[in-house]
Amino acid sequence: MEYSVTPSSPFNMLGKIIQGIRSYSFALQIISRYNLWVWVLLPGLLALAVGGAVIAWGISYMDSVSDWVLGLTGGISSEFWSSVIETSTEILAGMIVVILVLYSIKYIAIVVGSPFMGILSEKVEAKLTGKPAPEVSVKEMIQDVVRGLRIALRNIIRELFYTLLLTIVGLFIPVVGQLITGVLIFLIQAYYAGFGNMDFTLERRRYSIKQSVNFVSSYRGIAVGNGTGFLLLLLVPVVGMVLAPGLGAVAATVDSIEAIDNQKYRHRLATT
Repeated sequence: MEYSVTPSSPFNMLGKIIQGIRSYSFALQIISRYNLWVWVLLPGLLALAVGGAVIAWGISYMDSVSDWVLGLTGGISSEFWSSVIETSTEILAGMIVVILVLYSIKYIAIVVGSPFMGILSEKVEAKLTGKPAPEVSVKEMIQDVVRGLRIALRNIIRELFYTLLLTIVGLFIPVVGQLITGVLIFLIQAYYAGFGNMDFTLERRRYSIKQSVNFVSSYRGIAVGNGTGFLLLLLVPVVGMVLAPGLGAVAATVDSIEAIDNQKYRHRLATT
């Protein structure tokens, strides 16, 4: 697979991140222009239902997590320090639950809505390029499912490893270290979210796992930008959860096919 890659630099990286975020605006335009809202709302509402159940489950277990963390401190005889530790553990437990819930919601949105988002991505590519997607055989469909699961598992393992590593590092560097690691964790989460959204196109273009990894690595700025928009939308109650999967998939589709084909499809669409 051949595609153009602009030499990497901090400024180019920042520009690609901004491009990935700005593509959400174009995604709204193309969805409205071609009346694709049903394919946006279906995965969004499904993700909202499952995500809501996960949030409720996480809240119900918050006290249990707090008790577990408090138990690790052992018995503290001082009433003052006991109160301080108890308050701290409640805050820590809340943070742990929130992180786990947000982490799981991101993958719930991608995995639960993937069948619809794949169709949405296919429709967007056909509208932009003017070329209908090739028919897929049953054998190819099975291969795509296996490939998708392998990429998802790979990304989950790597994302968890880097997130846990940075979390541990942050514990040993007060305030400043925690702030820096917090930003890095967000960027890692954004990268893998963007990877998932871009892969709808790469899978359809018959990219192997290795080719997909190399492609997203070459365009990591776009992946981070796409994932940033995706995560920020998830922070918006209800509406964000509904819109994030579809908008993320469309925005990633536009950026991916433009990079692969070396064409500015959005500019062509604006003039028609």
